[in-house]
Amino acid sequence: METRQDQTQRDTAQAIPMTRLQRLGHWMQDPMGGVIAASVATIGSFGVVISGMWAINVALN
Repeated sequence: METRQDQTQRDTAQAIPMTRLQRLGHWMQDPMGGVIAASVATIGSFGVVISGMWAINVALN
């Protein structure tokens, strides 16, 4: 059985839409979301390193 406070909290949560930043924060707190975010960050950092190496190679040759 649902109490009045639970009903009020649920109604409030449904009435206020979450912003993109809030949704992203909730998604990253999820274990799978954190793993995906860390993987994307790692792949992105490798891309920066490789593109930096390419830029240095182009500048020196």
